[in-house]
Amino acid sequence: MKKQMSHPWRKNKLKFQSLLMTKKPKKNENKSKRTKKKETDERYSHRESEIRVAEERLLQKDIPRTTDDYEKLIRSSPNSSFIWIKNMTFFLSLNEVEKARSMAERALRTINIREESEKMHVWVAYFNLENEYGFPPEDAVVKIFQTTLKFLFKNYMLRASS
Repeated sequence: MKKQMSHPWRKNKLKFQSLLMTKKPKKNENKSKRTKKKETDERYSHRESEIRVAEERLLQKDIPRTTDDYEKLIRSSPNSSFIWIKNMTFFLSLNEVEKARSMAERALRTINIREESEKMHVWVAYFNLENEYGFPPEDAVVKIFQTTLKFLFKNYMLRASS
């Protein structure tokens, strides 16, 4: 009788099949992979929602909530009377009348001389502030009016000399 010899490819095939059988993941491993994937997906979606909220806030030009936010806005556009007046109203909402006054005076010093309409808006806001919160209101408005006249005269003299 002839002795049967096994072919080398048959042995390798059997080894390969046995490797395939042992490498299959168990159910517990699949679950842990799924939970890890789910956790990372949740983290990414949470981060995405935070970014989306921040982007929407920027798109809506949301009202600043702190004095630092207003200072950043003022630094970005110092000639905008709108930002200065919003900052004054912010201080008034906090019952900080003195800070609102100082903000108006700072705005009048900071806004460029050539921006007459912007300065005029701040002057009107400053008049209204003193009319509403000045003590007594008549004296406060007279004081502001005198300051305004001095300011306008000073600007007129600067323009006349140049």
